[in-house]
Amino acid sequence: MRGFRFSKALSARSLELITAEEGSEFLIGDIPALPFDEERSIAGWDMGVGINQADSIIFPLTPRLLIRMHLRIGQNRKSVASAVDVDNYNRLQVLNARQWAYYRPGSGFARRIPNWKTERNMVIANRSLSAPTGS
Repeated sequence: MRGFRFSKALSARSLELITAEEGSEFLIGDIPALPFDEERSIAGWDMGVGINQADSIIFPLTPRLLIRMHLRIGQNRKSVASAVDVDNYNRLQVLNARQWAYYRPGSGFARRIPNWKTERNMVIANRSLSAPTGS
């Protein structure tokens, strides 16, 4: 019964199909579906964003297509992500990946991923240092 209520709640949400701008590609991490907090521009469980804090869930499907499920009721739509937006989505995938980020050979990601992984380690270290204590 719980699964039915969850799927019914999700069916009322709007979907946005996002195509990468020509010359840009999405990569996919080993945790591809990420809850996204638009106000803070952060995503994923490690960053403290769960379903209750999220405005949407982002999920790359192919190198050219990403789906974004808005958790507020709205209209389904299509859009094109700029190269900067694609880069930001990819950064979020790497920041949240446990171990792997998958991309098409020759796409140029091999040069950028190590920088994002360094950033991920710094974010996690800072988060653990400033994590709230239980009361």
